[in-house]
Amino acid sequence: MQSYYHKYFEGYEEEIQNGNKKGTRTVRKYVGIYYRQGVTKLKQFMIRIFYLAIFIGTLALFMDGSMQSVEGNAAPYSIP
Repeated sequence: MQSYYHKYFEGYEEEIQNGNKKGTRTVRKYVGIYYRQGVTKLKQFMIRIFYLAIFIGTLALFMDGSMQSVEGNAAPYSIP
């Protein structure tokens, strides 16, 4: 049975470096399997364009909603 330390750092390679007058330092580098989406460059570009269009649409709706005149928010106040 592995300890929590070994389970947490599974897939990492450790290198212990000796520092100048500061003790040692452990540098960990991931050497395990990376998971990536199986999409082509064109599809990835189209997804980013789609996300940009959604962002611009959301921003436009937010700006439109923030400029609406609502009777409850437009009550005139006077300070004597």
